[in-house]
Amino acid sequence: MFKIETHLHTTEASPCSQVDAAEMVRLYAEAGYKTVIITDHFKQKYLDAFDCDTWSDAVDRFFLGYRNAKAAGEKLGVNVIIGAEFELGNVPNHYLTYGITPEIVKKNPEIANLPAEEFYRYMHENGVFVVQAHPYRDCGSFPTPDCVDGFEIYNSNPRHTDFSEKSEATAREHKLFVTAGSDAHRLNDYAMSGMISKKEIKSAEEFVAFVKSGEGELIR
Repeated sequence: MFKIETHLHTTEASPCSQVDAAEMVRLYAEAGYKTVIITDHFKQKYLDAFDCDTWSDAVDRFFLGYRNAKAAGEKLGVNVIIGAEFELGNVPNHYLTYGITPEIVKKNPEIANLPAEEFYRYMHENGVFVVQAHPYRDCGSFPTPDCVDGFEIYNSNPRHTDFSEKSEATAREHKLFVTAGSDAHRLNDYAMSGMISKKEIKSAEEFVAFVKSGEGELIR
């Protein structure tokens, strides 16, 4: 059985994180996780803060956390997969993307300002799987089941109210795929949730196929 972290953040790209990429990977290796997916916060104001000369440079800078985690994972025997958590404009919803690449992001400089429907359409055109993170969180987020492939029905971040039962009921009602993740930012957040697979997951494609199979066990 192989444990997978589907949702974590690094200091390299997420201002709200307190743990850098290499340390995150080390902690997950010690906790017995075989695969981690780096889902740093992709928000326009965060990219603007990088103060890069071009959009392409800003995108490359955003994925620094993934690159550092990948290098650490190769030393520790942990599979590190690229991902991102998008916040679109000023809407409080967050969308986890699996199968995202720097090239897909670079093609659309307005990607973080798209309405949810257009964002979902663009992602699907580029083969990206979209999961709404923590629907209903703190009564500010709201579900958009028509604009995603799945819901993160369990999110173990300890600083937010748990709406997992409500999220799961909505996901089942709309026949969406489901995931669970730690949403790790700090030392007391990591390795609290995720998913378990019977097979080792080494790529975004394998992870999406695993989620679609419905065979994964959620770590709650």
